[in-house]
Amino acid sequence: MTPTHLLDANALIALTLTDHEHHQRAVSWAAGVDHIALCPVVEGSLIRFLVRLGQSQSTAKALLDVLYTSPRCEFWPDAISYRQVDLEHVVGHRQVTDAYLAA
Repeated sequence: MTPTHLLDANALIALTLTDHEHHQRAVSWAAGVDHIALCPVVEGSLIRFLVRLGQSQSTAKALLDVLYTSPRCEFWPDAISYRQVDLEHVVGHRQVTDAYLAA
């Protein structure tokens, strides 16, 4: 069985925005994996980022729909609260969501 990689927000944003400074790196990485997963936290991060750039909410949601047309992309629902996340080793605000995704 091949592993499925849960993308974080930064990876998803770099993968989907062609003018992102790390787009080519993200595309090269994604070409080497068989399956990726997205969850509500990561989906919301992409939508928030696109809306901040001036895209409409419907355009942002449509991009998610396009991603899910790939058989390589699957949805992982959230099933835990932040109360269940080990935040002991989190250093700074930028690691909070990563700790949640890793839990």
